[in-house]
Amino acid sequence: MTSNHLEQLRDKLKRYFDFLPESDMLYGDIRFDLAARSNIRNEAYLLFKSAVMYAFENNELCFVKASEDLDSSFLDRLEAAMLEAAERHVVPSEEHMSTVVTGVLLTPGPVDPEIRRKVERYRKQQSYWLGLKGWTSFRIILIETESQTVTASKEAKKAAKFFNTIGTAEVV
Repeated sequence: MTSNHLEQLRDKLKRYFDFLPESDMLYGDIRFDLAARSNIRNEAYLLFKSAVMYAFENNELCFVKASEDLDSSFLDRLEAAMLEAAERHVVPSEEHMSTVVTGVLLTPGPVDPEIRRKVERYRKQQSYWLGLKGWTSFRIILIETESQTVTASKEAKKAAKFFNTIGTAEVV
């Protein structure tokens, strides 16, 4: 696998995301190759911008890891790393609506069909104060660079099209 795929992802992400420093790329025992954050804040005000009636934030964290060997235990470690990242970066509040944490795995492939099924069935969400202080959704996208296939968890189907950097890759 070349660093070309990572550079393509970096170029796509830089339009919408800010990259995290090297110190924010290690979670659990996984050192990510790319880590990025997007923060969108919306607010409504009455007559003056200082008179805010309400505001809400939508955030996204994206972690990319290139790996030659993927197995079921790696997916478990990825989930633990994403949970740790959410714990470190998500600040539940009255203005926090949602945060999405996306783990993107790049591998030359082929990937065991059981791992693909595990990615497709992956679903995790965490709410804060019964949703009154927002929630965090977790998703996984698996990109096999040689076969040009993208496998995504249910929550990540739309996002997988954004991460399709290989031109004609098919989202499964």
